[in-house]
Amino acid sequence: MPRIKLFRATHENWFVSLGGSEPSRLTHDNGVQALIDNETTLKKIIDAVNSAAHSVYLMQSEYHPYFVAVYDSVTDVPRPKESLTDVLSRKAAESDIQVYILLNNNLVAPDSFKAISDAFSDTSVRVRGFPAHGPHAMHAKALVVDEAEAYIIGPPFRQDFWDSRDHIIDDPRRGSKGVPPKHDVSTCLRGSAVASVTEYFVQLWNYLSDAHFDGSDKIAPAMPHVPAGAQTIQIVRSVTPKTLTKKGETGILEAYRRAIHNAKDFIYLENQYLTNKSVANTLRNALKDRPELQLILLLNENPNVPSYRQRQNDRLKRLGIDLRHPLIDHPRIGVFTLWSKGLEADKIRLQRCYIHSKVGIVDDTWATIGSANLDGPSLNAAEEFKLFVNPKKYRSMELNAVLLDVDAAVYGEVKRFRRSLWNEYLEVSDSILSGPRPAGGWLGLWKKIAADNVTSLKGPEPTMNGRILPYSAEANVTKQLETFGIPFDELDVVAEPLLPPLGQKA
Repeated sequence: MPRIKLFRATHENWFVSLGGSEPSRLTHDNGVQALIDNETTLKKIIDAVNSAAHSVYLMQSEYHPYFVAVYDSVTDVPRPKESLTDVLSRKAAESDIQVYILLNNNLVAPDSFKAISDAFSDTSVRVRGFPAHGPHAMHAKALVVDEAEAYIIGPPFRQDFWDSRDHIIDDPRRGSKGVPPKHDVSTCLRGSAVASVTEYFVQLWNYLSDAHFDGSDKIAPAMPHVPAGAQTIQIVRSVTPKTLTKKGETGILEAYRRAIHNAKDFIYLENQYLTNKSVANTLRNALKDRPELQLILLLNENPNVPSYRQRQNDRLKRLGIDLRHPLIDHPRIGVFTLWSKGLEADKIRLQRCYIHSKVGIVDDTWATIGSANLDGPSLNAAEEFKLFVNPKKYRSMELNAVLLDVDAAVYGEVKRFRRSLWNEYLEVSDSILSGPRPAGGWLGLWKKIAADNVTSLKGPEPTMNGRILPYSAEANVTKQLETFGIPFDELDVVAEPLLPPLGQKA
């Protein structure tokens, strides 16, 4: 049986259909590259824009005019090499290059729309703001170059989000030495999936043309899409109600729910937040129905929306976790946090590494990378803010790519992505991560590394292998480490920065 027919026959229940009879935006001829951490992502983006011959479409939640994407070196005073604004201005000056930028323009939270409009005012770059008037945003982040290559981007274009895979404590390339490290994941796509990313940008741009510009300056996609591989990809979206359609879309939530429902071995979720009620309920039901299923969560203990910490802990309780005990005690669920490490005056130095990525992996068959948090505004409705607004009216614009592998042994892009991602956190040999399922499952491996790190940090010569520790429900970094009996005498632990204002999120 041909591969695509086999896939349809065996994985039909994994496909997002948006309530229809056929899968939505599903293609099988793609090339894909997962881009882990923002140094890698930003270099690829700059190279892609520099190579543009026809058009550049960019949509972002935030983009600061002086954002430096690429540096020449790592020093106490790093040398900027490429400013994104300079590169875009230079490309727009070429007569045949069309550059369009679509930015969040939020009426209740800070945004960068005016600053970017001013920065490009003397160029041919077209800049539009997408208005949001409540606890939601134009949060999708993507770049399309020549309608042939697309990037679904994790970070906003802010200097404090610049980071390398090393997550160096006090890296001046993040704007100053006091800015905490941040972990993110993006992806580069070629093939027919690019048409679906292009479609989203064009729909949003043309919607604004009709709503605010008397129908002027619309975009018509012009470039053909050629096969670039054999990867199956489905592009899924969240769409704000009463914009592109009356009800909008909840395709990303549908993708997560379908994948969780079909999981047999493990579910891995790495996200800035886990506050969405529907996702938590779907996870709870899946764990209840399948006794062998394991759940691995990589989360922030202190999300950057202050009210989310307690709500996230409530969702963990809903999964059956007793927050009074270490979150590696549960036999089938492990919740972990990410840390940066270094040495300072012969002491191990620790600082929490903020997780901004939006990643899910199921059974080495399904993976998603994109812009959507696991909260209400990103997936279905702003339920976290129901005391102030009608949640159903507020849903962010979001964009995710879903990778599906019919035969991991042959195609295996999902497995390769998992191996590369986990290698950064666990720092174990690739033979372990690429080998068969360990005796205690993948959760057993995570739990062992986290437990070993706790034991080592409590010892006379503290150290860490890998970057993970168990999650704690306590409110600050001191109490969180004290939960595990980790003393501070032999450690240099960097204090948490102040949280941003409520509603300011990237």
